[in-house]
Amino acid sequence: MKARLSLLVALSLLGAVPSLHAIPQEFISGGGGGFGPVIPNNPIFNGGDFTGGFLDEDNWEKGELPGDWLDEPSLDGEQMRRLKSVPYLFGQIPLGVFSRTKNGKLVGAAIVYLDAGAYFGYRPSASPGDDAGLLPDAEAEAREEKAKDDLRQKQRDFDRLYKKLEKDLEKEISRACGRGKARQLGKTGFLRADVTEFRQGDLVVRFQPNEGHSIWVTIQPESEAKDDFVDPKIAKMDRREAAAFYAERAKEMAGGDVEIEGVPTFRQGLRPYCGISTLAMVMRYLGLELGTDGLAAGARLKNTGSAKGSKIFDLYRAAPQEVGAEMQHTQKFDFDRTMRSVAAGIPVIVWRKFDPRRDALHQSGNLPEPTREDEATWPGKAAPNHASVITGFNAERKEVIFMESWGEHTRGRRMRAEEMEGTAYVTFFFKPN
Repeated sequence: MKARLSLLVALSLLGAVPSLHAIPQEFISGGGGGFGPVIPNNPIFNGGDFTGGFLDEDNWEKGELPGDWLDEPSLDGEQMRRLKSVPYLFGQIPLGVFSRTKNGKLVGAAIVYLDAGAYFGYRPSASPGDDAGLLPDAEAEAREEKAKDDLRQKQRDFDRLYKKLEKDLEKEISRACGRGKARQLGKTGFLRADVTEFRQGDLVVRFQPNEGHSIWVTIQPESEAKDDFVDPKIAKMDRREAAAFYAERAKEMAGGDVEIEGVPTFRQGLRPYCGISTLAMVMRYLGLELGTDGLAAGARLKNTGSAKGSKIFDLYRAAPQEVGAEMQHTQKFDFDRTMRSVAAGIPVIVWRKFDPRRDALHQSGNLPEPTREDEATWPGKAAPNHASVITGFNAERKEVIFMESWGEHTRGRRMRAEEMEGTAYVTFFFKPN
């Protein structure tokens, strides 16, 4: 079975912390997205087989799946947990296993068996929309050729592993749950996902191999499984209700700051996903229950460790449509328009030039006046490209307040509007319907 999206199934997921063995993965909530648990390349195996325990309806009623669980960062009202050591599940050893509890009720489990992001890692390159990351170093021709050969071999190995896992898992799930049925999730063609759905009593088991990208299984009570990726609470709002709902999230703070509350952090990890993780953060805030990996598969990311050749602009158009919103973009940063958007409770995404020395300054909050001397230290055209989410501003001081897709510690960074105007090359504005 071939699916376009990687983590679009029924639960609410995360993003991932930047560590050598971590990837930002989502874990699905009625359609997919949330923060980002850490999924190691080499998980700890506990030697057990938990398949029966995960399919036991009594365990779901009690909210007690087997295993030793660790807490993960979660949205308000939810509890995300990760198995400390992984067991056999449907005859295979997964990379990571996650559960989601909402308002005290166990509403889903997600099992990731294969992920291209973890497998291929991160290759430094140039842009959130093209090569996302650092510019490649000048390499000798022979070394470049060897790197290409190594990548091609790794791609062949991944394809073989993917095909074997796809075949073996579907066979084992069928053995445990009976014959499956093909289903389609999502509304827009670009984000639509194909799954095979199995039933075990009142439990829904969805098997989703996403060709060339990932293989997931999710388990949910039938009452929690749905066919779209939209937060039901937000889906029920009309335009006026939505405008009031978001405007209430823009808070006036001490010192003249205006900041939006409730924008989640999806941690991209060591992958070229800053442009995608920031989109996932804003879309989750606007009601799209898809995290970084679900959107990454929709962007048609290739197994190269780079975002080059992806359809990220198409993704930026399609993701808002899934929740009935609109996206507009400009090639310059407009501080006045950004302030209006933030005051209405709607975050703004900027693609900009990045410099680690300036980043340290933005963290400190001690921003110098934008003199010629200071401007000379701003990142230029040859600097790496990066994506950030603007969640606040200070009109009097002409500052924007922003966050990154690296973790909670990145909230509250500050930059002078003049510097953002001088270093941003695309700005994305969103309008909920």
